[in-house]
Amino acid sequence: MQTCSSKRSGATTAFDFCPAFWDWLDRQQAAGTVFSIEKVGDELKAGDDELSAWASLRGSAFFLPPNDRLLASLAAVAEWVRDQSYRPGAIGAFLENADYYLWRCARRTVPRSTTSP
Repeated sequence: MQTCSSKRSGATTAFDFCPAFWDWLDRQQAAGTVFSIEKVGDELKAGDDELSAWASLRGSAFFLPPNDRLLASLAAVAEWVRDQSYRPGAIGAFLENADYYLWRCARRTVPRSTTSP
């Protein structure tokens, strides 16, 4: 299960909103049922607040590094995104943040449609 939005807007990752959620994440990660990816961890740690401190304490056991299989599959995502009618700026922004990796990780666990990688 992927967790935590990669956006630092505060609206989706406010650490003080529902503290039980963050406790639940820790319990589920300890049980091996919840994790996120390194890129999300990097984005969360880039701030200077409680959420950043929380993410910094979790390390690679919670924020998993990409494996070779994931890295090899990212090219298909990039190609598909570039073939769409998205603005170049939107494409660049997508390919530079954790959403690019999250999308591919999630896509590997959901049945594929015939219109996307």
